[in-house]
Amino acid sequence: MHIKIYFLSDVWAFGVVLWELATYGLSPYPGVELHDVYHLLEKGYRMERPHGCPEAVYSIMLRCWSWDPNLRPSFSEIHAELEQMYTTMNIEAGKLESLPNQPNMIALLS
Repeated sequence: MHIKIYFLSDVWAFGVVLWELATYGLSPYPGVELHDVYHLLEKGYRMERPHGCPEAVYSIMLRCWSWDPNLRPSFSEIHAELEQMYTTMNIEAGKLESLPNQPNMIALLS
């Protein structure tokens, strides 16, 4: 039982790491005092989608941050989704790379 709880906590933390990568290293829960984080999360607060972050990646973050641990995706599900996004983005890489100075998630997924 405890192993499952820790695993599901790791999924939450992975969602936070994705957010940190998408924001190029900003601290999570910006503008929120540490002692307020738990209560805000319990009430449904989630960090906003980072600028330039694809909706599909943000969707993974939100599912990782599900309050009910049993609704969080497994790491194998996350891996499959990210791999599919990577494949799709590689197909369209020429289009994304043609946008000057626009950060994109290809760098994060490769």
